[in-house]
This record gives sequence, structure tokens and C-alpha cells, in this order.
Amino acid sequence: MITRTAARFTFSLLLVFAAMLVLSACFSRATAPSEAEPEPTATAEPEEDRIPGKPVRFQIDRIEVDAEVEHVEQDEEGRMAVPSEWEDVSWYELGPVPGERGNAVIAGHYDSYSGPAVFFELNQLEEGDILRVITEDDEELEFEVYEIELVHIDDADSRKIFGETDEYNLNLVTCEGAWDITTDMYDHRLIVYSRLIED
Repeated sequence: MITRTAARFTFSLLLVFAAMLVLSACFSRATAPSEAEPEPTATAEPEEDRIPGKPVRFQIDRIEVDAEVEHVEQDEEGRMAVPSEWEDVSWYELGPVPGERGNAVIAGHYDSYSGPAVFFELNQLEEGDILRVITEDDEELEFEVYEIELVHIDDADSRKIFGETDEYNLNLVTCEGAWDITTDMYDHRLIVYSRLIED
């Protein structure tokens, strides 16, 4: 198992290959669900920072999302695993915990074999909308959306999504765009960037 420490230790080496990473946080209709490809996160973690408990539920009132949070790592190709269930979201546990300094990342499916999945309406969010994470300690953390971008899969910036920062961010990733039969996946990624609302 890859530990968070090991992932951070290898960040500088893997950063060299960041341009080759392609986010694919959605499923393939022909195969099992595909994965999103992150770069392991390196974040500042001062001793005085309190690290929240791990996330167990994720909510967005605006689009009526109330999902269980699966904790995922990487596959053999170094890609972030997506949820095993269409209605769940997945948190990349080799990166920061939501509410910890750095870029925490949560991914969700856009649709399923039978219809819409958990992040089908993510494109309805606007700047200022609130995301909520409930931790294993029953703490509720709120994040405010400050940027939303729709990018072609080839233009997704893994550094911006997974890379290091001194902010307390939570970034969401899902599929969008048109289905590409040659790659067997959607050709765009919707990324929602949010920041912790501190007391």
C-alpha cells in the first residue's frame, strides 16, 4: 500500500510526468469504471495544523447530492480510483483530508449504464455555492465554490487539481462533453474548485 508520506516523497519526481497524466474521472461503457489520473500531492503540513477526521459523507444542497464517501488510492497505472458505486463519491486518500492544508480531491461519476450518476448536475453549480463534508468525527466542514472550469481532457491541469498549495481547498472532478467512441470516454472534464470556510 502506498502511504501518504511515500506519495509526497515521490511528488517531485512524478511532477516531471504531469503533462502525460489524463484525468478520466468517469466510467467506460465497454469496460469497468475508469479512473482519474492524479499526481501524488505534496502539501505543507505544519505541526500546529489540526487535521480533520476522514470524510464519510459529502453534500451539495443546491443539486441535492448526499453521498457516501469512498476512500481510494491509485491503480497500477497511478490513477485515482473512482467510486465503485454510481451514487457514491471517492476521496483521494493519498492527498490531503478535506479541511487540511492542500488540494483535497473528490471525484464522482457523471452518468451510469442506466442514467444519471451522483455528479450529473455538477454543471449547475455557481461561484459562491456551498459544499459540505461530514467527517468520521461528525464534524461538518463547509467549502465555498470559487471557480468552475470545463476543459478538454488533454488540457486538464493535474498540478492545479492535485498539486501543492497553502490554501485549504477541495476540488471536485467529473466528466462532461461528448462521448468519444475512439477513447471510450467523455472528452471533457468539469472541475469545481472550492475553499474551506473558516470560523
